[in-house]
Amino acid sequence: MISKQISLKLSEFPNSFLHEVVRELFNYCVAIYTHEEEYLDIDTVRLIGSGTLIRWQDSYGILTAHHVVHQNQPPVRFGLKENGFLSITASERENFKIPRKYLIELPIGIPKDESSGPDLTVIKIPMGDSLNTFKAKKSFWPIDQDANKLEARLEPDNTLLCTMGAPKTNQKLERIKTGIRVTTGLIGYFGGYEKEKVFKRKMFDYIDTPVKYTYTNNLPESFGGVSGGGLWAFNVSTPDDGKTLVHSPPFLCGVAFYETAKELDRRDIRHHFIRSIYEVARNKLVDQ
Repeated sequence: MISKQISLKLSEFPNSFLHEVVRELFNYCVAIYTHEEEYLDIDTVRLIGSGTLIRWQDSYGILTAHHVVHQNQPPVRFGLKENGFLSITASERENFKIPRKYLIELPIGIPKDESSGPDLTVIKIPMGDSLNTFKAKKSFWPIDQDANKLEARLEPDNTLLCTMGAPKTNQKLERIKTGIRVTTGLIGYFGGYEKEKVFKRKMFDYIDTPVKYTYTNNLPESFGGVSGGGLWAFNVSTPDDGKTLVHSPPFLCGVAFYETAKELDRRDIRHHFIRSIYEVARNKLVDQ
């Protein structure tokens, strides 16, 4: 069966097709909350950002933006002297709680300012019951992959990108008899791949992806909370009949960390790109 390149505006893709992609990505994507008491309290639990579950060699962790951990007030700390908890959730039925004293932060890129980066970190999850619970319910994306081969999969004419994240404007906390219900509002934001939007600063590479408010009325005015969320790429084609849309398996290609100011009906979300993950981050993680 021969697949043909397609030519569609993003607004012309069926919602069912885009929702199918998002459902696949839910396996790897999470919203990150912090709280001081073991049980969630509606007055103290804080959404600090988004992240992607990753693995390298025999290790596991959460890939996110460095400022997600450090620019919240108060900053989130990890290590044996720390109290409090980190809750990782993708839906009301999947809330994984880990004491922060068991977690380790492995910084990858410490930002000089909010727009320039680098802005990457990994929260390492140690072996044990918490990790086993994660692995039973969620998937961890392998970053032990060749960046060159992943870059070669990008096709400007038929590659779509999807930023997964949990904007604070979408989250909802409700008191219920057993405690509180957390609705993360984790969602995917789609855009086309534009090669000219890729750039590099020293070791790190970046890509700006457009958010066009003319496509839908469901976009938030602010993307606060999406920081740290993964950017995913996949190719779209159609078989000979020209009617059925199919997509290649998505792969992680970036991490969101900054949104530009909205101008008219558009803004950009800035991400670290492929080499920042599969070369810079991967090499630093292996060395630590």
